[in-house]
Amino acid sequence: MRPKTPPLLVSLAIGSLLAGCSINISTPVPPTSAAAVTPQQPVAVPTSQQIAAPSPQPMVTTIPMTWSSLHLGGRLIFTAGIYIGNDGYIDVSSLDLATGAIEPIFQTPDAGWVDSAAVSPDGTQMVISYAPPVSAPHGGQETLYALPTDGSKPAQLLFPPADPKDQNAQVVWAPDGKNLYFAHMNYHSPGPLSIWRVAYPDGAPQKLLDNAYWPRLSDDATRLTYVTLDPQTGQNYLYVANADGTGALEVPVQGPYISNVIDVPMFSPDGQSILFSAQDPPQSSILRGLDSILGAGLVHLSDGSIPSDWWSVPITGGAPKQLTHLGALSLYGGYSPDKQYIVSSSVNGIFIMRPDGSSLTMIVPDIGGIPGTVQWIP
Repeated sequence: MRPKTPPLLVSLAIGSLLAGCSINISTPVPPTSAAAVTPQQPVAVPTSQQIAAPSPQPMVTTIPMTWSSLHLGGRLIFTAGIYIGNDGYIDVSSLDLATGAIEPIFQTPDAGWVDSAAVSPDGTQMVISYAPPVSAPHGGQETLYALPTDGSKPAQLLFPPADPKDQNAQVVWAPDGKNLYFAHMNYHSPGPLSIWRVAYPDGAPQKLLDNAYWPRLSDDATRLTYVTLDPQTGQNYLYVANADGTGALEVPVQGPYISNVIDVPMFSPDGQSILFSAQDPPQSSILRGLDSILGAGLVHLSDGSIPSDWWSVPITGGAPKQLTHLGALSLYGGYSPDKQYIVSSSVNGIFIMRPDGSSLTMIVPDIGGIPGTVQWIP
């Protein structure tokens, strides 16, 4: 499950809601691993709607290629927490799987926050859910900014929020490249999140669904999966709809154990199943699968957040199948370009696995202990 946003922003309560199944506010521990991403110099607080990009020659870190025997290609675009003294930053970085080189693309000023990063299907553009520091324009207000994936230009506000209390997060790109989908709320009057869509690059935002969040599109861009919440019971429900939000149908999750919390759903490549993150059955023991690939002691289940795993259910519903036994926190995932692997981000690091949950391999063992996103591009 995804814990509440660390206290880098003033609007912590909003970050917790946008994080889905939030449990507590937890301050990340500064990374000590030698494989931690090395930060560049913090960027200056912006004075316009443009957000400063990384320096022209960003620092590059090379990490041990624990995955070299797999002969992987492409890049991982991921978010990570960086700490310099008492100051905290969020990097959006690129990992070259062929060389192990990590290069920052964008870095927040101190007290800024990036909730998610989505790369366009052609790999040239990126949109981030970004909240600048309170001293900047739209400070503390999380919304969408666009920039090239090579970091060569500053991040630009994609559209002005309609209200100063608006928060836009959980951004994803439709596979056809035509639209962005995101979750919206207004913290002046807290209530259910809603899913919105905006045509890229200059469309007008359009609300598609109420009481809905964690949007994700099928590979053919025709269907949308998402999560709803019953505010009375705290139960999450899994849904599938047309890409425009019409024709919504619940995916009935049935069986002897049904998790009350469902997170970050995504379609299987063939569109016949939905993968999602859910808590482990209370009676089961966590196998601490991450210990085996991270090292003992790096999985902590007592910090108030819910340990979770990947599950799969047919799109028509049924009993979900548990794919992993990790007890991980803040899972987020996506498929490799060739659909042979799933890459997952958690506060414990970034790892890959086969779609059936086998062959777990750690890729980045330290992302600063923050919830974030990862995307595998060619």
